[in-house]
Amino acid sequence: MKTREELTWGHSPRSFKGLALAGLLALGLLLVSPVSPARAGKIYKYRDSNGQTHFVDDLRKIPTKYRDQVEKRPARSTRPAAPAAEEAGEGQGEEGAAAGGSGEKSGVAPKEGVDLTGLPPDIDPATVVGRDPETGRFLLDPGRPERLKAEQERAEELNKQQKLGQADKDGHDRAWWRQRIASCRAEAKNLREQHKAASAAYVGSQKFGMPEEARRVEELNERAKAKEAECARIPEDARAAGAPVGWVR
Repeated sequence: MKTREELTWGHSPRSFKGLALAGLLALGLLLVSPVSPARAGKIYKYRDSNGQTHFVDDLRKIPTKYRDQVEKRPARSTRPAAPAAEEAGEGQGEEGAAAGGSGEKSGVAPKEGVDLTGLPPDIDPATVVGRDPETGRFLLDPGRPERLKAEQERAEELNKQQKLGQADKDGHDRAWWRQRIASCRAEAKNLREQHKAASAAYVGSQKFGMPEEARRVEELNERAKAKEAECARIPEDARAAGAPVGWVR
């Protein structure tokens, strides 16, 4: 005779409990180990008109106008791989704003040869000096624009002075050359006076004829001669630098 439960459900209570337990176990396995679309399929990469890079796991999520430049990447984990090279800068926005300025452009030209693809808009291109070869992140030098501007201002001022005849091609003006010739002549005069005094003292002393004292007198003489020769070359140095010879008379 079948029980009331068997007549109603078609199974015995023990069978029904077994089926229910198996269903719960299957549901638990699904919850613990979901199948990720990214693991089983492809990751698609594309860049929009603003230069931003996107990763999706469904081709239908990509706007039609960008599908011709889609790049497929194999999915290696349950989420897209970390951005490399050109995407590295996208996560650099907040850090870059602190290191590369407030986002205002300095007007200084970027460093030649640096790939600026994917540079966040809040980073001044002039502060980028390179990219990390492994991560692709941008290497920043926040002080570069100001240094280049200062160098440009100095060059412009030098060019102005040269046109007015107020400086040589190295940026040295009349005062600089006059100071150089005056200092050289003063040193030469001092050395020559030391030599004369040492020579007179040597000849009139009991040390006359001693090799050590003779060498000292001769050394002073050589130093004085070298300095005098240096002073004599200064006018020629001035001409070579484009300075008027009158500045060193």
